[in-house]
Amino acid sequence: QPNRERKLMFVIVLVCVLIVFLITCLLC
Repeated sequence: QPNRERKLMFVIVLVCVLIVFLITCLLC
């Protein structure tokens, strides 16, 4: 169970980074 939670958190962080990257691209 804890391993699954860690994986979920990793995916959420990855998505957040992707969103920030996309926003930065749109602003440029």
